[in-house]
Amino acid sequence: MSGLSKTLDGVQQVLNMVQTGAPIVKEYGPMIKNLPAMYRMIKVFKEIEKSDDKEEVTETHESKPSESQESAAASRTKRSSTINVPKPRLYI
Repeated sequence: MSGLSKTLDGVQQVLNMVQTGAPIVKEYGPMIKNLPAMYRMIKVFKEIEKSDDKEEVTETHESKPSESQESAAASRTKRSSTINVPKPRLYI
């Protein structure tokens, strides 16, 4: 009889832990599901920053500012068309 009561006590403790953890899972679950997408966005932003830094360095070495502005604009349009990142969505 004492073995059965110990088992029931253990089951009750597990159920209490699940009940206390359920609100946390409901609150943070969607954020955890979006972690891979957030990681990809961070990776793309870093690549964009690196390419912007490289463009700034090459622009300072060029003698004609009008050509550098045109090449920078062309590379920006090229870059925006090659990166396939979905537009962010706002959930209310």
